[in-house]
Amino acid sequence: MGSKYLYSFITLLIILSLVELGSFFYSFLIHKHYYFNPPTRQQFKEYLNRFNNKDDLGRFLGWGSGSHRPSPAAQGMGEPYISLYGESFTYGADVSHEEAWGNILTSLIGRRVDNYGIAAYGSDQAYLVFLKNQTDKAKVVILTHVSENIVRNINQDRNLIYGNDAPYQILLKPRLITDKKDKLEYIKIPELTESDYENYVNNPKSYLKEEFFIPNSGSYSLRRLQFPYSFSLPYIYTHKRILIKLLNKRLSHWFDIYLPPWYDSLYEPNHPSGALELTRDIMINFAKVAEERGKVPLLFVLPNMEDFVYFQYSKTWVYSPLVEAAKKKGYTLYNLGPLLLKKLRSSDKMEDFFSSDGKTGHYSSKGNKVLAEVVRDILQDQRLIDSPLTH
Repeated sequence: MGSKYLYSFITLLIILSLVELGSFFYSFLIHKHYYFNPPTRQQFKEYLNRFNNKDDLGRFLGWGSGSHRPSPAAQGMGEPYISLYGESFTYGADVSHEEAWGNILTSLIGRRVDNYGIAAYGSDQAYLVFLKNQTDKAKVVILTHVSENIVRNINQDRNLIYGNDAPYQILLKPRLITDKKDKLEYIKIPELTESDYENYVNNPKSYLKEEFFIPNSGSYSLRRLQFPYSFSLPYIYTHKRILIKLLNKRLSHWFDIYLPPWYDSLYEPNHPSGALELTRDIMINFAKVAEERGKVPLLFVLPNMEDFVYFQYSKTWVYSPLVEAAKKKGYTLYNLGPLLLKKLRSSDKMEDFFSSDGKTGHYSSKGNKVLAEVVRDILQDQRLIDSPLTH
């Protein structure tokens, strides 16, 4: 009898070992942005060296200099009439200077438009650029919030959101929180040294006090890929961003069903992250500061590809609660989604609005052109410009 149990135990042990070994080898086939990929010690050191060599503004913002993008159409023009603040969609990533919507807008209205969009920014950092840019002489200032960037407003290390995406596997940023008096409080980037490496990798929460995406902490956080791999490997696919992405590929093809984007619940009022209320406050504070400086603020919410696809299935914009939350406070956030759709011709495809590589999701040259036209129309409706010039 004893030998029978021993045989069963050994058989079970062999099976578990084979499953664990198979899981370990399979882990090498998984995209590195599917799980938490901490920096190596050398990467950590290189990041710190680069960060410590930044000037005061660079340390305040995390990255980016706060300078505006070159605009060929603005050559020879005087002071700027409009300034744009935002991230890569505002900047016009993946298209040339000529094709960026800020440059096209300059041509459409015959006035200089300065573009302060900076890649990988959250709405919080875009607001901070404006806050520091007191030499901006534009009459009209525009803050553009891209739907997915609500996640960046509750984040302190970009690598904790997307994994294997940030330079050196670590990219720290400042954070804004709303204090007890409903005012925005700036949380600076933690000062790290090389001796903090082990503790930062194993316990980032000890440094990132306001980080929502601590690994293994919830459905929005990346998972750690570690022993036992037979458990941690399937756990990776419970991350909401990964799960929604994989499910939508199958459901939309098989059943004509499309789940909402992975960040949808962050737009729910009173979500534990406080993302909706914080993003609302960032947008409103941008408008308040602009008005204090004698400028006209415009607040835009820009959909990405996932938002457009989901709207086609549900007739719902996932970020609508943000628009409503600002409205209750007396501020208008322009939902650019419906306005962009109105520009579609019967022969157009929504995919044509976006970069053809299918990776970045940025607007294509055509998307930038249509976006510039939409903004031109808003400026006209608000009587901030005369009839557009024809060329």
